[in-house]
Amino acid sequence: MTAPARDHRRAGDDIDDARKNPSIRHYQASEYLSNERTHLAYIRTALSLISLGITINRFSIYLAEHGGLDVSQRPLRILRDTKQIGLGMVIYGFAVMAFALHRYLKVDRAIERLDYKPTRALVEAFTLSALFLGALSLIWMFVR
Repeated sequence: MTAPARDHRRAGDDIDDARKNPSIRHYQASEYLSNERTHLAYIRTALSLISLGITINRFSIYLAEHGGLDVSQRPLRILRDTKQIGLGMVIYGFAVMAFALHRYLKVDRAIERLDYKPTRALVEAFTLSALFLGALSLIWMFVR
C-alpha cells in the first residue's frame, strides 16, 4: 500500500484488521470471559455482604425485642450498634455492586479497543477499604 493510500485509511482500520486475526479473536474471547467471571465474583461478594448485613440487622432487632432485656441494660445498646453495622454492610454491598458494574463496563470497552491495562489502584483501594472496615469491626468487638 502506498503512503497516500495509507493516509486515507480510517483510524479504526488497524483495529478492524487486528480483529480479523484468529489469535486476536481468541485473545478477545478469553478476555471477555475473564471479565464476566470477575464481574460475577464481585456480584457474589456483594450479595454475600447484603445477606449477612440483613441477617445481622434482623437478628439484633429480634434479640432486642424478644431477648427480655431491660432498656437500661448495656447489651441493648450494643444490639442497636449491631443493627447499624448490619445496615452498613448492606450499603457496602450495594456500593460493591455499583463498582462491579462500572468496572465491568470500563474493562469491556477497553477489551473492545484492544488496549486493556489493569488498574491496580482500584484493586488496592478496594482491598484497603475491606481491610480498614474489618479492622474497625475487630476493634469494635473487643472494645465492647
